[in-house]
Amino acid sequence: MRFLAGLIVGVLLVIGAAFGYFLSGRAPVATTDKTLPFEKMLANGALHARIKKEMPKSVPVTADEATFLAGAHVYQHHCGLCHGFPNMDQGPIRKGMFPSHRTSFAAKESQMMSRASLLEGGEWNPAYRNAVIQW
Repeated sequence: MRFLAGLIVGVLLVIGAAFGYFLSGRAPVATTDKTLPFEKMLANGALHARIKKEMPKSVPVTADEATFLAGAHVYQHHCGLCHGFPNMDQGPIRKGMFPSHRTSFAAKESQMMSRASLLEGGEWNPAYRNAVIQW
């Protein structure tokens, strides 16, 4: 019984210390701060799991030239300022983003972005439901 009580107290102390660390203002939260240990691994793992969960089973649009041009138009007007454009230098907004965003339209993550994560918001994007054209 003493072992179980000690284990519970130990776990509560670790949780309390973690809360104290984050609430004390010592945790690195600025974009210029170093990342926490395992932050990239945990954030990417959560992002990939969410994308996999939300990926639609069927695509509601056709893969034709008109669709691609419409998508390029939306990106140019609503996304490119922060995420950048192919074959161009990074702008000041994109340089300050954390985590840094790559402009790779062929990247698996870019292709897997779901409609819900763009419109409802996600880990690193605000919700754009009222800002972009609904498709």
